[in-house]
Amino acid sequence: MKVSHIFRDESKLMPEYVPDSLPYREKQLKQLITIYRGFIEAPGSAFYRAIAYGPVGTGKTAVSKKFGSMLKRRAERRGLDVKYIHVNCYRDRTLFMVAKRIARGIYSKFPERGYSAQEYLEMAWGYLEDKEAYAFIVIDEFDYIARTNPDAIYMLTRLSDPLLQAEQRMSILFVVRDISFLYMLDQAFVSTLQHNIVEFKPYTSKQLAKILEQRVEEAFRPGVVNSEVINFIASLAGVDGEGNGDARYALELLWRAGKYAELDESDEVKPEHVRKATHDIHPGVRVEELENLTNHELLLLLSLAAVLRSTGAAFVKLSKVEEAYRSICESLGLKPRMHTQIWEYVQRLKRMGFISSRVNSLGRGRGRSTFLGLSGIPASMLEAKIRRILGGRLG
Repeated sequence: MKVSHIFRDESKLMPEYVPDSLPYREKQLKQLITIYRGFIEAPGSAFYRAIAYGPVGTGKTAVSKKFGSMLKRRAERRGLDVKYIHVNCYRDRTLFMVAKRIARGIYSKFPERGYSAQEYLEMAWGYLEDKEAYAFIVIDEFDYIARTNPDAIYMLTRLSDPLLQAEQRMSILFVVRDISFLYMLDQAFVSTLQHNIVEFKPYTSKQLAKILEQRVEEAFRPGVVNSEVINFIASLAGVDGEGNGDARYALELLWRAGKYAELDESDEVKPEHVRKATHDIHPGVRVEELENLTNHELLLLLSLAAVLRSTGAAFVKLSKVEEAYRSICESLGLKPRMHTQIWEYVQRLKRMGFISSRVNSLGRGRGRSTFLGLSGIPASMLEAKIRRILGGRLG
């Protein structure tokens, strides 16, 4: 395989990478250390809970992962057995799946099925008691299930209530994009959580430039990316520039620009490569979120994008999308899902922010019909990304 003359290590630009240093997030790390100090210094004394919140790309996941690793290392130095589990609700989309992920993160030999969410959590707690161990759990994108499942909020935030007199074996950090779900909780509980909310604000262009400088050193060969390119990307993504302060978007622009430089066999990444990259990337289209969708969810979303692109309309009837979906399934030799399952996919994709919907009256005596659209995402761009993902999965 040919060695890249542009990249040293592309993985340093990927969303799952957590660098040693997180510029402009030292304050948030210190807040978490303060909130969870007792978890290490007085293990078992309390069930600690906190919320990290902020828009997409503001460092919540990176900080929570870094803090989880720090907490585990500090515990080991004190001779404590601490399990660190990171759950993402975009991947584990129901309370049952979250509970199973927690349980199997604590003990991998718990059975795959046959138990309820409550039973999985009880088994996990019992295992920790038997082993005199503790668990620090990060529930990322928690607002995805919290908005539609109050039971999930209650069960996970009040996990220790039946065991208040026992040694507390778990503590949780909830990572969310907004905190509106708090209004679904009783006021007494909300008042305790309000002291443990860690806010992540969007990055400015100056802050993003610093973050990009750090990643350039790790990901690119020396001299390939200059300050002009870094500042250009920072201005496109910064909240005080043309963007939303989204570091993930800035890093994806940087990576994509590097790929264009490779294709051009250029010795450096140039502003023109960045401009090309902006045509490939949209802040609302996140590959990692698309990859967490099932094949049939992707096929339905692909069908919507294809119909919108071909018609040029802002919204199209759900029945038209279903028709295109069945046609695509048949061309791939797949059995299409029934209408009730498609309706569930629509609701799920709405909650995830991919699509929008409206219900229009068809006139007197003709009933009403559901119309679907994309939430500010270019149809052609979304279609291309989904085809690449499905191509990898289905050949």
